[in-house]
Amino acid sequence: MLLLAAAAAVSLRYATYLPVVCEARVTHALRALTDAADGSAAVQVAAARAAQSSLSACDCLAGSDFKLMYVRGTALRYLGDPAGAIDAYHRALAVHRRPELYLALGLAQLEALDRSAAIDSFAAAGAFDPAQLERIPYDDVRAEVEQRIDQ
Repeated sequence: MLLLAAAAAVSLRYATYLPVVCEARVTHALRALTDAADGSAAVQVAAARAAQSSLSACDCLAGSDFKLMYVRGTALRYLGDPAGAIDAYHRALAVHRRPELYLALGLAQLEALDRSAAIDSFAAAGAFDPAQLERIPYDDVRAEVEQRIDQ
């Protein structure tokens, strides 16, 4: 009976408690990274490090929560790891296709110097939600994406 109670407690921790705590941490980290987006590189790096630290115990959601993978991707992008960010964004898109994920993927691809893939990602974001095009930081890239969508 004692063994059954211990197994139930462990199961409850991993099935209920940790997902709830991690969801709150993901929401907080996403807000912090969003607030840091217009800040200096130092502000972005600090927010990214704090997000990574906060989410280090949240692997229980890694396969099912697109927001966790989106936050991890953004943190990696702010830390100068576009390849890691691209991987995280692809995993997020495998769970849920959202325009802001395509936009973030495009930004990481630009940072990785893969303009062609970035244009494709930005076009996907714009096809889902044309307002996302205004968030593309480079006029020439935005014009190319708009031309691609209009074709």
